[in-house]
Amino acid sequence: MKEYADRHQRAQLSTIREGVWVLVRREQKRKSDSQYHKNPLHVVNQKGTIVLAASEVKRATWNIAHFKKCNAPPKEATSGGDSDATEDAPTTASRTGLFLSSAVGEPTPLTSASRPQRARRRPLQLLREI
Repeated sequence: MKEYADRHQRAQLSTIREGVWVLVRREQKRKSDSQYHKNPLHVVNQKGTIVLAASEVKRATWNIAHFKKCNAPPKEATSGGDSDATEDAPTTASRTGLFLSSAVGEPTPLTSASRPQRARRRPLQLLREI
């Protein structure tokens, strides 16, 4: 009976083991809040479905359902030697092909690349000289 229920509900074994970095689920107070804390924890011990995860500052003991595996180690370990990679990275304007125009009447594309937007022109009444 259990095998049938597991197949029907597509149950899977958890990939969280000792030595893995995880994020801890938190109570969502507002709709815009993140589901997980931003600081990853290191799994220290696991016994059945109970997981003990810790960092230098915090410890958490929860059911395995409250954890999400993350591939990235803490920020301190990754920020060490990657400073030269950011120097060669192109700026946002050159990466998106946007430009700034100083001529009056020409469309001026926006510098934000988050969503495509139409080109904007100044109104004709502002272009006429009185």
